[in-house]
Amino acid sequence: MMYGWQSGMGGGMLLGWLIFLVVIGLGIWLVAKVLNERGHGIPFERSNDAESILDQRFAKGEIDEEEYQKRRKALRG
Repeated sequence: MMYGWQSGMGGGMLLGWLIFLVVIGLGIWLVAKVLNERGHGIPFERSNDAESILDQRFAKGEIDEEEYQKRRKALRG
């Protein structure tokens, strides 16, 4: 009798475990991405301070350049 890779069982089990680990890794990555997009933040991500929020609002077109400059000046004091 032959055991190991020749029997066909070992390779299938290894492949099964690899697929399982890849699926778990993708699940963790997806949860982290969704939490970050919803604004819950992740400890290793940069926090949104007032200036970065102002920059984002200007980039999205929510405020014009005059309002942007006025608020930026006020934030810097």
